[in-house]
Amino acid sequence: MKRLRGIVLFLLLTSLITGCFRSTKNNATSEVLLKTNTNADFFIMDNTVYKNAIDIDWVKGISVKEGSALGRINKTKVKRNFKNWNATVLGVGTEIYKLEDRQDIVLAKKDDKYIPYIKYVEG
Repeated sequence: MKRLRGIVLFLLLTSLITGCFRSTKNNATSEVLLKTNTNADFFIMDNTVYKNAIDIDWVKGISVKEGSALGRINKTKVKRNFKNWNATVLGVGTEIYKLEDRQDIVLAKKDDKYIPYIKYVEG
């Protein structure tokens, strides 16, 4: 009985520790991105970093078809402790749209122009 209790306790502690590490991953990613480039242009949506992709050649060739609205930037010039809809450059109120037929790129609408942002994935 004591052995079973020990195994259950071990599994619970392992799950708790693993869960804590997962919850901090996105903040670490955004902060690492800022350390490598203090002028990095990105925002957080669904606990994922989306980085400005305007200068990526293959992104320039994608046809821009605005999909449904996803949300708006609610805080700008953020440098740490990022939360969803926080941005480093985009202004408060900037609308973010889905790009039709793409899961990895979204569009920020600024002054009637669309700026592509690509999902930033580590590794």
